[in-house]
Amino acid sequence: MRNSTCTVQCGTSAPRLRVRSRAPCHMRISQLNACACCLSIHVRDALEADETQQHIVVLPAWRDTELFTDQERAALTLAESLVKLPDSRRQDLDYGETARFLSPEQLSVISWASIVMNAFNLVSIVSRHHTPPRHNPPSSHRDGDSSQ
Repeated sequence: MRNSTCTVQCGTSAPRLRVRSRAPCHMRISQLNACACCLSIHVRDALEADETQQHIVVLPAWRDTELFTDQERAALTLAESLVKLPDSRRQDLDYGETARFLSPEQLSVISWASIVMNAFNLVSIVSRHHTPPRHNPPSSHRDGDSSQ
């Protein structure tokens, strides 16, 4: 399944569509869908991409922190809206808010990536994909804020 997302993910790495928010969006979608297998993969990928441990840990409460940029917050809002499918009025408000910080191309890429991730989560859950334990040495990730 990981290779199947290449087309969508490649779009987010194009210079004009660069949005650092792909990993947090994938993790958040997997959290909302309670897909342990996908969440495990996305956390590992985020750590390998130098996402801070602090960002990963506070992701369920991202709205209550100032740790995410406006663009990241817009991407997370859009991703959550596509997973939760609120009423059309709420969706319109979410889309309007995200359009303030993301280009139409970024909105499109994040929308499609979120839809694909949501589908992969559902396939993984229904297929009962196993989540093998991983043991990483403590030095294999950044802590985010070393002053704590």
